[in-house]
Order: sequence, then structure tokens, then C-alpha cells
Amino acid sequence: MSREDEPAVLTQQRELSRLGNDAEAIKEAAKQSVNTYRTQCQTYAIKEKKYEKQQSRIVNTRTAILSPLDKAIHDRVAHITSPKILYDTIVSIVRMSASQAQQMGYTLFSSAQFSSATGVSSYINKIKNIQQRITAAGGDLNDTQLIVKLLEHLPGEYRDFIRTWEQCASIPNIPRDINTLQAQLLGEEARLALEKSRKPTKAETNDKNNDKDKRKNSKERLQTLRQRRSRTH
Repeated sequence: MSREDEPAVLTQQRELSRLGNDAEAIKEAAKQSVNTYRTQCQTYAIKEKKYEKQQSRIVNTRTAILSPLDKAIHDRVAHITSPKILYDTIVSIVRMSASQAQQMGYTLFSSAQFSSATGVSSYINKIKNIQQRITAAGGDLNDTQLIVKLLEHLPGEYRDFIRTWEQCASIPNIPRDINTLQAQLLGEEARLALEKSRKPTKAETNDKNNDKDKRKNSKERLQTLRQRRSRTH
């Protein structure tokens, strides 16, 4: 018997059964859709929270990098958002600035001159400050270089001191650092100043006059001897 010949009641029952199955399928599909949506929302919320944390870390990192910077460098890099690029850029700028600072320091060191008006202490402090400046920029300027520089530019009145200092180089256990030299030079400077300010005694004046007379007589005798020799020839 074909479906066309089935009683209407059977046809209606079959249709209701099909509709019932479809309703269950729709209900299950809707349930799965809701679960999928919930999962997607949870995943999005997790990702959003991770993103917010990441952005917060980026902001905090940039702040930590930028806050201690000099204003001139800060203004040059403040527009950079990536912490890594920001850091690399700052390192590049600092290295370039350090190189320039070293070069400037070496130039100042080579041109530094001793001035009798300001004295030994001022000159040594000046070259020590230059040394610190070069060292802070990553350069190298040791005590030996400072000592050589200092002794080269001392005025002639220190020649006896310089000779004594150089002679002591071969004696062991005698400090040869810049601080020791500074202390000894200050003592020599005070001694020379006292010597200049002290009025010569009568005996010292007579000795100087006698020395002048002796040099004068010696020159006169030498001149007379030369004249006699020229006449003989």
C-alpha cells in the first residue's frame, strides 16, 4: 500500500513524529550554539584580559625606561611605543653621546695648563675632574698619565722637586700615585711661597752681591784673555 493510500490519521502521526524529531534537533543545535557562544565569550574575555595586562606591562616598561632620562634624550624618544625599540634607540644615543664626551674630555685634558695664579691644588683638581669625566663616559685615563701631564707643565721653580720625584722612582715601597704627588707638591708650593715672601738677611744679600761680583770678574777676565789671544794671532 502506497503512502497515497494510507489513512489520513497515519499520515498525520508520521508528520507529527517528524516535527518532533526536528524540534529536538533544533533544540540540541540551539544548545550547542549557546555553548559555543559562551566558550567564545570566555575565550575573548581571557584574551582581552591578557591584552590589557600586556598593554599595562608595555606602559609600565616605557615609563620605567623614560623616567630617569635627561630631558634632551627623553624628548627625542618619547614618541616610540615599543619598549624594545625604545631601549635600543636610547642605547644608541647614549653610546654616541659617550663617545663625544670622551673626545671632549681628552681634548680638555691635552689643553689643560698650569697657572701660577691659581696654584697646584687648582690644577690637580682640574685634571682630576677631567679624568672622572672621561671615566664616566667609558674612557680610560690613569694616574700615570695624570702625573706625566702635571710634571710636564710645572714652572721652572719646581725643577728640583721634579728631579727628586723622578729619582725616587727606583726606590721600592714609596707611593707613586697622584694623591701622594699632590700632597708633596702642595708642601713644595708652600715652601716656595715662604721663600719668596721671606726678606733676605744681610749675610744672604752680601753673598748674592759677592756672587755677582765673582761672575762679573770672571767675565772680565775671560774677555781680557780673549783679547790677548786675538792680539797674539
